[in-house]
Amino acid sequence: MRRIVCEDCKRQYDYDKDEFCPRCGAFNQPVKVWGTDSQGNIRRVDGVNEQNHAASFVHSEVHAEKRERRAKGMDPSRPARPQKPPVQRPQPVGASPKKDNTSTLKVVLWIIATVILVNFLLPLLMALLW
Repeated sequence: MRRIVCEDCKRQYDYDKDEFCPRCGAFNQPVKVWGTDSQGNIRRVDGVNEQNHAASFVHSEVHAEKRERRAKGMDPSRPARPQKPPVQRPQPVGASPKKDNTSTLKVVLWIIATVILVNFLLPLLMALLW
């Protein structure tokens, strides 16, 4: 039972029984309860019932965003886990750093494809056309 006061006519009524004021018909939303966290951010307290929307898309998105905030340390309720820096192994003397060979491989494959096209497919097409 949520007793609220109509903003227009100042009559007090039960919001659960009548969503509109029985005297003047105005719609008045019930008072929301707000709280603050440790950093002073305003958070809604009377919020969400998990069972009512557990299978909804919005529910999964909200929790995915919360996991992401916690992982990045943006959620004040849990500090971020410290990230270990990648281990840099010293290279042996005279060793060159590793190169990315994917661009070289792509060029070689294009050259091979061009040679195959010129040597096999074009003469075959010319023979079929004559």
